[in-house]
Amino acid sequence: MSCDNTISCPCSATSCDRYAKCCECLAHHRRNGNLPICFFSDGYRETGKTKTIEDLYHDYMAHK
Repeated sequence: MSCDNTISCPCSATSCDRYAKCCECLAHHRRNGNLPICFFSDGYRETGKTKTIEDLYHDYMAHK
């Protein structure tokens, strides 16, 4: 599967092998039971908290 991005990657882990490869990054995080930081609001990204589906829901509800 091709994994070419057309937008800038917002992740701060620039040394990661999956940096700017969204499909690889998402697959990695889902295998580990969490989500990539780019799914979350800028404010949440700065907290360093876990990144579960439940966390995404709470982040969304806090910023809608």
